[in-house]
Amino acid sequence: MAIELFEAVRAAEEKAEGIVLEAQRAARELIKETEAACVDSERQMAREHRVLYQSILEEKRAAMQQTLDEEAKAETTAIHQQMQDAHQRLPQAVQCIAERVMSNGNR
Repeated sequence: MAIELFEAVRAAEEKAEGIVLEAQRAARELIKETEAACVDSERQMAREHRVLYQSILEEKRAAMQQTLDEEAKAETTAIHQQMQDAHQRLPQAVQCIAERVMSNGNR
């Protein structure tokens, strides 16, 4: 009877050891799966952040290009206006120069 009791205790210990080993294996697998899920999540977040960064960068680039285009158009308009003003004053300048040359003679 003592041997049977001893065998029963030994069998229970072996069964408990098997349960512990299975729990350890399951825990390691769960940790591995969790780590893989975290890595996948981090990669997905990094992709999303890159897309967001690119879209923000493109918006800023477009806004800056629009500002530069507006400034270039304003400068072009100003230059054309100055050229028109100069062109309108050209006959007056020619007359002034001609009168000075005529009044001073050939000195």
